[in-house]
Amino acid sequence: MAGDGETPLLGSSGNRRGYKMRPVFPIISGIAIIILLVFFFLFVDYATFSDDSENYMYYVHVALMVWVGFGFLMTFLKKYSMGAVALNYFTSCIIVLEAVLIIGAFEYWAEKRKDVENPPASDAASDVKVINLNIKLLIEAMFCAAAGMITFGAVLGKASPSQLLLLMIIEVPFYAFNAVYLLGDNRLLSTKQEIKDVGASMAIHTFGAYFGLTASLFLSRKGTDSGHRNNGSAYLNDITSMIGTIFLWIFWPSFNAAMALPEDRFTVLLNTIVSLCAACATTFLMSSSLHGKFDVVHIQNATLAGGVAVGSAADMDVGPGGALAIGIVAAIVSTVGFSFLSPFMEKCCGLKDTCGVHNLHGMPGILGGLAAAVTFLVVKDDGWVANFGAEILALVLTVVVAIVGGGISGFLFMWVDRVSNKEAVEFAFDDSAAFHIGEV
Repeated sequence: MAGDGETPLLGSSGNRRGYKMRPVFPIISGIAIIILLVFFFLFVDYATFSDDSENYMYYVHVALMVWVGFGFLMTFLKKYSMGAVALNYFTSCIIVLEAVLIIGAFEYWAEKRKDVENPPASDAASDVKVINLNIKLLIEAMFCAAAGMITFGAVLGKASPSQLLLLMIIEVPFYAFNAVYLLGDNRLLSTKQEIKDVGASMAIHTFGAYFGLTASLFLSRKGTDSGHRNNGSAYLNDITSMIGTIFLWIFWPSFNAAMALPEDRFTVLLNTIVSLCAACATTFLMSSSLHGKFDVVHIQNATLAGGVAVGSAADMDVGPGGALAIGIVAAIVSTVGFSFLSPFMEKCCGLKDTCGVHNLHGMPGILGGLAAAVTFLVVKDDGWVANFGAEILALVLTVVVAIVGGGISGFLFMWVDRVSNKEAVEFAFDDSAAFHIGEV
């Protein structure tokens, strides 16, 4: 969409070993770190001590998913494994720190909105540092990082470190607005209707996927599609990618249960485990049926779709059979997406989705929101019709916010690090563009 002239990709040098990130990347990252430092001094303090040992366990599990799971899942590219893991490492740290500020501020302002009706009996003068940092807020920030890494998957190998950092920075406020004010307990919409998204099928997976896919339309250049010589895997890369898959698969129950109420965590854990097992089994069935052999891309991705799709309804009374059904449908949708929909969208729409996030996160995330809405209809608790409508509306708004945010970000940052189209294709999916590479 950005045109076929000069392109906003990896740098300004045609010398493969001579590419330098100076001065753009150091300037952007330096400014970001200084702003974070100033704002943490001014507005962040530690919350009053409480026994957060159980929440810390969930934090560790979510952190393993973000830094090991997502990082290694993206190492499948034969010449971009270092970039996948290292830039995942760096940008997730920036996102977590920024999200502490943005999500913390949004939640503070939301509480202030409530205090207008019921003023607290506290001294306003003491209310200087408005963000109370605790493990719960860190987990919320980690969730934001997970959405960012899903977005990273859509532009993997095609965005420069500077572009990627800017994309992640601007994604945080869009994510926080959607998670706090559209889906959360402090939402601007009526709080009389219940919205279920405990495992963040909508807030993380749907949002991160469509934010990244829309940005990719602007950041992906002609010639950086699936036909690019480096946009492919190798045997050892597929093995390291499977490490990411297994980490994600093992810790996904904790991911979905991290923000659940203590009394609901048992249900969330069991529903997620059942759905993940169903997705794994169904993926092997579908992959062998469609292609005569197992396709490792399906095994690396579609086996996880059950964890994505059960997220919204994980704390609801879907029952073991319902959880199994969600996992089966998610795996079918994901496998068919990788096999047929992705090639079709690339050919017809020019959508270059490096990691296939539409198939693992986008469609299963939408399925998750629909599963929660349907569960309202089946269970028929009080207000079930209104709750069904609220769930559908929340899903639609999530997609809209993600597309708008991704479109704005992609359009703005496609002008960063401009190089010629020839250099764009030359440097795409190649670690040597931004890293000193040792002997292979």
